[in-house]
Amino acid sequence: MVHVKSFLPDPPTLPPTNISTFLLDSRDVPDHLLYIDGLSGQRRTRNEFKERVGLARTILGSKVENGGVGLDSQCMVAIFSENCMEYATLVLALCSLAVPFALCSAYATQYELAHFLRISKATHIFAHSDLLETALGSAKEVGIPTSGIHILEGARKHGFYSLENYISKAKSANMSMIATKPVTRNQLAFLLFSSGTTGLPKAVAISHNNVIDCTLQSLVWLQSILASPSPPVAPPNGQLNTALGYLPMYHTFGLHSYCLRPFVVPSTVVLIPRWNTNLALYLIPKYRVTTLPSVPPIIQQLSNSPDLTKTDMSSVISIASGAAYLPPVLAQKVSQQLGGAVKVVHGYGLSEVTISAINMTVEGQLGRWKYNPDATGALIPGMEARTVREDGSEAEYGETGELWLKGPNVALGYYGNPKATKETFVDGWVRTGDNFKIDREGYFYFQDRAKDIMKISGMQVSPAEIESTLLNHPGGLIEDVAVAGVQISLDQTGANNDELSRLGPRAWVVLTEKGRSLGEKRVAQELNDWLKSRLSRYKQLTGGIGFVSEIPKIATGKVLRRQLVENYAKETQGTIRAKL
Repeated sequence: MVHVKSFLPDPPTLPPTNISTFLLDSRDVPDHLLYIDGLSGQRRTRNEFKERVGLARTILGSKVENGGVGLDSQCMVAIFSENCMEYATLVLALCSLAVPFALCSAYATQYELAHFLRISKATHIFAHSDLLETALGSAKEVGIPTSGIHILEGARKHGFYSLENYISKAKSANMSMIATKPVTRNQLAFLLFSSGTTGLPKAVAISHNNVIDCTLQSLVWLQSILASPSPPVAPPNGQLNTALGYLPMYHTFGLHSYCLRPFVVPSTVVLIPRWNTNLALYLIPKYRVTTLPSVPPIIQQLSNSPDLTKTDMSSVISIASGAAYLPPVLAQKVSQQLGGAVKVVHGYGLSEVTISAINMTVEGQLGRWKYNPDATGALIPGMEARTVREDGSEAEYGETGELWLKGPNVALGYYGNPKATKETFVDGWVRTGDNFKIDREGYFYFQDRAKDIMKISGMQVSPAEIESTLLNHPGGLIEDVAVAGVQISLDQTGANNDELSRLGPRAWVVLTEKGRSLGEKRVAQELNDWLKSRLSRYKQLTGGIGFVSEIPKIATGKVLRRQLVENYAKETQGTIRAKL
């Protein structure tokens, strides 16, 4: 039976500690250039950032009658913004006040944001100025008063104060600084939203010590790599590691890469609101970017850009891919395009384990591992894993089974959802819903998704959510629907590139009599327009709509999504690997 523990030593266990204390109060980390705004060029050092966090903590935590905002641990702050420097300021200020917060997708529609606000029980919203109208609409829908709405980035707008306004006020008023608040071991720090098989996003509850423990896990892993015969190449001339910060900070990968880890391993982050290939290729040589935390669709876009070979990419040392499966052929292709010396590494994680569980190994690591591009990697320190068959028994080495994980980074559960928590978090283990094989050397090999959740552009998308939205079309055009991910080509010529394509949602629908009378073309337009008004861009049917007489199901009613995908592959004469 396969039940393995990490071969690396366990990370140290700290007493209950506030995230802000852990990240900002270390005297061992020197002052350095922390953030660069990629659009404006504005810069902020670590010490400058720490001062702003203190000022923000003071005014946000002061009572309203004393000129503050009045936040305390009984509040819940929803952050609704694209990447910006003030995002990290607010995150660390709220952590230091022990005020929990919910990280909401900047792409959320008013309908989706209202759902986030409801399940998080948000009392306040900090929204980017460009997203204020959506925030106001959602706040009204769920009953959050306008007094609880604030602007994160930018100046005062429509009478709503921004974080910059508050910090300036605290500084000019010379307010007495509020100290960082203590926390308990399992005290909630923030919520990450993760789609579930019910179709509605769930809120993953992360504690202060979850974040600290996973950070310590990464440090022990890093030490083992640095001690290997093939340590990573260091930036030249004493330059700090410099990352391009385009992954969304509301996602755990972006949050840790840009808001948390740079305080532990000194680095500089060049922040931009979102990925833009042309902007990225301009900023990489300008700021001598060394690291690109990334996701497969963006690696694909970068690889396909005709400007890649015209750009000075000599500063780039590594590309770290996460959030979705990275085809080895794509990793090899982009590495070769960048001269062959760039390491393209990947791993495996999920919000339910705070961020990561499995990392890619390097040659000679621990004196036992090799560089194995075919494997997802090996367990990070302090973790245990099992592979479990469908009948609940443990699989053997080399046999596919659902991956279960245990460790100090396992989340508290799903906020306000005991039923879902009980189903996924079992006796300290988290059921990942992903199928893996494990060999006797400790290598993990991703097989496919045990659940139906799709990874679209690195984001989790629930077929059930899209299906429910389609069935709720007010026109009554369809009587049944199934949604699954199909491979769609990124090649401008329209050729299917097999693994060099990306996943897109496709719907198969059964029309009602009204739908049949309207016609397939008109129904498809109606359904696509309806989805655009209700769901985010990455949840749209980029894989198209198919019309069928019935949805294939087993006797219990479970949809045979794989059959739909395989039939689609045959119809389009493409060979795909469905990731359902």
